[in-house]
Amino acid sequence: RVGVDFGMLTLSGLESLRTLSPLDADATDGVVLTSAAHMDTLNASLTLHVRVTTEAQTASQTATASQLPVSAEQRAGKEKAASVVTLLPLTLAADLASVGMRAAMRLALNHSSLNSLQLRQLVNSSCLAHTLVLAQLTKLELGASVRALSVRGDKGEAASLALPHALTLSIPRSLETWIVGSLN
Repeated sequence: RVGVDFGMLTLSGLESLRTLSPLDADATDGVVLTSAAHMDTLNASLTLHVRVTTEAQTASQTATASQLPVSAEQRAGKEKAASVVTLLPLTLAADLASVGMRAAMRLALNHSSLNSLQLRQLVNSSCLAHTLVLAQLTKLELGASVRALSVRGDKGEAASLALPHALTLSIPRSLETWIVGSLN
């Protein structure tokens, strides 16, 4: 079995933010709000641990019938094997350009509930949540151009890939559909 434990995400280049539209109303639908952001460069670094779990072979799995006597319980497969866990600490880094994000959501609030809130209740997120009638993510677009990638182990060993031409990436429609469905 293989598992991944995500650690710290470090971002730099946030000062290159060119466009930020936090919540713009959609002219075609009164309950749709869109958000967008675009930046020239972004350097992202993610630390993670890849966890590989294997089961050690038992004597009954490695020995032939003539080498070791095998009990009836072992022949029935009831013998427990020990697990061996290997951790591989890694740091992934990417040098990105033309990073963009666009999201759309349907948001509807109960007008009378919102009007009845006192000013001090507006800073309380649970009070605001009670006024929500609808909150649904409908679209998510992410894209970037990758200029360089690198992987570094915990002992300093590294592998880098400088791309001759920037590689343009965006999330596939099926992944967007899965993310939107999971968040709603």
